[in-house]
Amino acid sequence: MGHKRNGLTPEGVNRQIQDLISESYVAPAYLQLFQEIFNVQYQTEIKLQAKNLYTSIDQREADKRREQGLPILDPAKLQFDEKELIDLLQKINQLLSKYDTAKNLVSSRLLEAEESGKLSLCEVVRGIMTDNKKYLRWVSEETVTDEEEIISFARAIASPFLRVCARDINQRVDIDRSPANSCPVCGGTPMMAKLQQKDGKKVLECSLCNTQWRFKRLRCPFCGNEDQNTLGFFFSEEHSAYRVDKCDKCRHYIKTVDERQKAQDKLKALAIEDLATLYLDILAEKEGYQSINKSY
Repeated sequence: MGHKRNGLTPEGVNRQIQDLISESYVAPAYLQLFQEIFNVQYQTEIKLQAKNLYTSIDQREADKRREQGLPILDPAKLQFDEKELIDLLQKINQLLSKYDTAKNLVSSRLLEAEESGKLSLCEVVRGIMTDNKKYLRWVSEETVTDEEEIISFARAIASPFLRVCARDINQRVDIDRSPANSCPVCGGTPMMAKLQQKDGKKVLECSLCNTQWRFKRLRCPFCGNEDQNTLGFFFSEEHSAYRVDKCDKCRHYIKTVDERQKAQDKLKALAIEDLATLYLDILAEKEGYQSINKSY
């Protein structure tokens, strides 16, 4: 079977975040916000496990969709629960009101638009999964908010649904039979990469459903570039286990952790490593490279 979803729990997140709080380069308030948002997402995920979110799919059907360049999950057939999406966005909205009033304004406007009947959160979520730029632009105009911010919130409320589906699919289907730049399960963009401790092979993790899949070491996960002359990486000498893999063709980057340079008891989930390496995002952006993902 393919690589399993990382199986993070609130206890595991808390333990790994406590290890980071002592690091001066990671803001404690940011870590606290991440932890609290993860907790409400996890609670939603637990509730969703008993629900029938999608029509079960076998290896033959999965391979057929992959051959067509499509993710295994069909967004049109996903049973998003509007009530659960609203409930989760309300909880995230309440958390943000404690930390960041600017972001809180965006989530408040989305909730107001949903309540007034202007839009459906189910459709907003499907909009990000199908990359429906026209619809997302319309949502941005209707709510008078930034499109990138809307995408960030849609990703945050979609994740619990997609994690539940991904866990089931990973148990039924071999997702590594065909290489993919985007997540073979849901089509999400990779959040981060790792070089596995056991064999040094490169693995990407989805920013939406947390599925992990194998990937070529010398290939851009965003544009597919394999020209070694336009691919490279850089790192901070203080933290050599972490690096920025960059592509000079599309000017995007992905952060990578080399687990072979870390002790077994120091290995963390990639979602946590992503937080621990915010300084690399700043460094990459200063060098003129862009991340494909925006966090809330």
